[in-house]
Amino acid sequence: MIGCMLRSLGNKSLWRDKLQAGGIHLLASALAVALILLGLHLFWFPAPLLRLGAVQGVSLILIVDLCIGPLLTVLVFRRGKPGLVLDLCLIVALQIAAMGYGVWAVHTQKPSFMVLTWSGLEVVSRYDLQRFVREPGREIATGVRESSLRYAGQIPVVWLDEPPTARERGAARFTFELNNSAHPYYFNTTQYRPLTALSAAPPVAAGQFTRVGDCYWLPFTSPHGQARACLAERDGRLVRVKSAPPAPETPPAK
Repeated sequence: MIGCMLRSLGNKSLWRDKLQAGGIHLLASALAVALILLGLHLFWFPAPLLRLGAVQGVSLILIVDLCIGPLLTVLVFRRGKPGLVLDLCLIVALQIAAMGYGVWAVHTQKPSFMVLTWSGLEVVSRYDLQRFVREPGREIATGVRESSLRYAGQIPVVWLDEPPTARERGAARFTFELNNSAHPYYFNTTQYRPLTALSAAPPVAAGQFTRVGDCYWLPFTSPHGQARACLAERDGRLVRVKSAPPAPETPPAK
């Protein structure tokens, strides 16, 4: 058996065929992954949200489709081998299954709203939102709706109508989470308000967040990470996200 392996290693024609098959597989996989990432970027996770909600699913897609699939093709390919077509079909089926799971995992975390609170900006995924509002009394406030467009800048930013003092907010959050299966307070959809002007939102008007140029920088939290977000002063649109704080710490809540 070892002798057969050594002879295979020295067979240049065999390895040329293997690498050619693996290269074709890699090229086809890269094209499929590029189309998926383009769709994620344009429709589900507009820039700069991709890295704060789709990392796990995208990582699975990249690892299986760009690494494991072509590598398995290199290992099993031998021209004229009995059962070669079946082997390649099984590899492709594995890739499609992993790709489907990865896309589903990303789909569950695509954002419906970004909620401006006194603590910062929170991402609410469509999957979690739909599960939450199924119960009576959890409807979304009148005048607030998702955008039918999923391009950059079209994920709606709403503000959460919270009590005016830190003590009252703490009590309201505790009561809400106690009565709603420990859902975070920013799931209080009946208190969502449309953001028509960023300066009109109470946390911004009270000086809770730091303004740098034409941006207000604030803590930004998603199910997969934390960063700092820049909201445009004029319309509250999410402009960019940075991992490192670009501005001084936010002052304590009033």
